[in-house]
Amino acid sequence: MIGPSMLRKGKVLVDLGKLRNLEVGLGEVSRRFGEELGRQLDAGAAADLAVDLLVPPAFHRRFGREARTRKIRAHHRLLPVGGEYDVWHELHQDSSLRPASRRSRLLLTIHDLNFLYEKEPAKARRLLQRLQRKVDRSTVVTAISQFTANEVRAHLHLKGRPIEVIPNGVPDVSAAPALRPAFLPKGRPFLFTVCHLTAKKNVHVLLDLAKLASDRLFVLAGDRETPYGRMLARRIEDERIPNVLLPGKVSDEEKNWLHQSAEGFLFPSLYEGFGLPVVEAMSCGKPVFTSRATALPEIAGDGGFFFKTFEPAGMEKTLREGLDAFHADPVGCAERARRNASRFRWDATVRRYLDLYRRLAGLPVPTARTGEAIVVKSRMLQLCRSDRSVPYCSPSPFSSVRPCRPLRPLRP
Repeated sequence: MIGPSMLRKGKVLVDLGKLRNLEVGLGEVSRRFGEELGRQLDAGAAADLAVDLLVPPAFHRRFGREARTRKIRAHHRLLPVGGEYDVWHELHQDSSLRPASRRSRLLLTIHDLNFLYEKEPAKARRLLQRLQRKVDRSTVVTAISQFTANEVRAHLHLKGRPIEVIPNGVPDVSAAPALRPAFLPKGRPFLFTVCHLTAKKNVHVLLDLAKLASDRLFVLAGDRETPYGRMLARRIEDERIPNVLLPGKVSDEEKNWLHQSAEGFLFPSLYEGFGLPVVEAMSCGKPVFTSRATALPEIAGDGGFFFKTFEPAGMEKTLREGLDAFHADPVGCAERARRNASRFRWDATVRRYLDLYRRLAGLPVPTARTGEAIVVKSRMLQLCRSDRSVPYCSPSPFSSVRPCRPLRPLRP
């Protein structure tokens, strides 16, 4: 009899290089993915796989007993990473690391194509060409939302490769360790947002909203030392908006407390491939006010309230009506928000990736999910061969939003 230890193991490397910056969403995704992957490996959920995690030196040996960590070295920026792997999982499309072995099957995860909206046409074209080369090298492409998958099909040539939508997981922060921030005054209802403060987050529209909703405090958390963050600070001071706090970065515990205690969460972002803070707020049963741009309607689902305009009066109307609706049925609205958030669980996300690793390594998928995997693969191939009449970018419902660059997709 052949024991489990004598069976061939599929060798997998997962690139977690984005851990070097935990202040942004990609760093948080990499950390949560590594933690859940390590937990499942330690629990024996993938005895048929040998998984290495490529990490910054500060994260060496941080992800359990079974997942071996390899340190990213300076020379890896120029030279390929050695080792024979059946599967190389690039968890984000911007990585500069690459495998030495051309036999490794590349699993490429694409989070967004925001550069099409943010960069000048020449720079956007170069980035699109670089991403196309990665797609050409890949065996399978995954996207974190249906919106991103549609963008990929519209702008890149998949050449028959399957693309599968595997959403990010989001932790339930409703019962997570929490700490009340010292900067917050007591006894006043507040609205909350947290993000990396850059122009695409569109946080400046909340300043004019705060002037109309002067009975509430607005807490805008994020790195205030970015150029956009400094602009927000100047406006708050110059225009004397006393009910807006710009505290800068907050700890995980402080962020959890703000999510748990806020009257509502505000997220007027223009470009998102997913929208992790939206789901975090919903896991606490909070009303979320967000834009209809890019992936946000898909992620917020029926638990969100959507700004119809970024004009202050229109935003104030949406906020007031949404809060009134929530207060009229707090139990039902909170349950709807939590139900929507429960669609995005890290344990389910990692299980789907473990099955993908097995398929790419030529190993059988566990019986309980074999049928599901076959159905998913068939559907992926059907999607890739279907009519490609997806618009090159989703039209924005807001006249103030800069339209997508008129780039042609990279088709031969």
